[in-house]
Amino acid sequence: MALPKLTTVKFSTTLPSNGNKIEFRPFLVKEEKALLIAMESEDINQMMMSLRDIVNSCVETDGFDVSKIPFFDAEYLFLQMRAKSIGEVSTLQYRHTDGINYAGMACDTVTDLKINLEEIKAEAVEGHNDTIELNDRLKVKLKYPNIMELGNINALDENRKELHIIASSIDYAFDDNEIYEADTFDQKIEFVESMTSQHIQKIGNFFDTMPRVRHKVSYKCAGCGQEDTITMEGLSDFF
Repeated sequence: MALPKLTTVKFSTTLPSNGNKIEFRPFLVKEEKALLIAMESEDINQMMMSLRDIVNSCVETDGFDVSKIPFFDAEYLFLQMRAKSIGEVSTLQYRHTDGINYAGMACDTVTDLKINLEEIKAEAVEGHNDTIELNDRLKVKLKYPNIMELGNINALDENRKELHIIASSIDYAFDDNEIYEADTFDQKIEFVESMTSQHIQKIGNFFDTMPRVRHKVSYKCAGCGQEDTITMEGLSDFF
């Protein structure tokens, strides 16, 4: 007789961006192994692809596609899956930068810091706005990039990244009479290139204040006793 198939427990959570309910299962052993290989590679594109494949495989909500949701939704979902698959507590290790504490004293002690992943939220900074006024007539509506767009942008050289991430985030432009949409990505690039530095600064505030998976935690150094507060942001800070 063949070995029986194992059943997995289902969990649910809601997406930070819109509150939609998502059902998911925990990682399987093969998925956890693929994740570890990707993280050990320190290759951002491999990590993005691994996250995409794992989240898409584990989500059991009909019609779900991780490439269709904002990147911070994908990060949040992944943390929820990790909490239900491996354990909600992640143990991290911290030491003072360059082995010197704030008092200027040498301290190389590594301190274990336990983080409850189920407490992690994706929240925007106060003042966040996805509609940017370019002049007294024209405004632009921005959208959040997804993990695949970020992965593609990370593969570009540094002087092209800002241009492409802004272009990827443009949904449409509009005035009191009409909505203007690009037919191609090249048209979005051309539109961004026609902006002034003041326009780019305004759009930069959208990225600076957009929701991110972030968490503040206080800890005391096990060596010198110095107390510190750390702001963790993005998946790499939680593993």
